Amino acid sequence: AALSRPDPREGFEEFIRSAAQQMARDNGMCRVLGDFAAQELCPAQFAPFQERTVALLERAKAAGAIRPEITLTDFQAIMSGLSAAIGQTDNWELFAEMLLAGLRAPTA
Repeated sequence: AALSRPDPREGFEEFIRSAAQQMARDNGMCRVLGDFAAQELCPAQFAPFQERTVALLERAKAAGAIRPEITLTDFQAIMSGLSAAIGQTDNWELFAEMLLAGLRAPTA
C-alpha cells in the first residue's frame, strides 16, 4: 500500500506508522522486525520484504523525502531500535514520529 501512494513522502510515513502500530499490537511481529539474526537465517522469507523496503527507501530518497545517505542496513538498524522501544512501552505513535523526524531530509 505504501508503494502505491502517489506521494512518496506519504507512502514512507504510512509505512513507518503502520509498522510501529503492528509492532505495538503483535509482540511476535515486534521481535521479528527487530531481529537481524532471524532475517539472516531465513533470507528467502525476508527477501520480498527487503525488496519492497529498498524500493520504498529509494523512492522516498529520490523525492527528497528522507535523508539521501540512509541505506537498507541503516534502516534495518533503526527499525530494530524502534522495535526495542515499542517493546518497552505502548507509546508507539511518539516513537514513530520521532523516527520520521530523524529520517526526514534536511531542508535548505
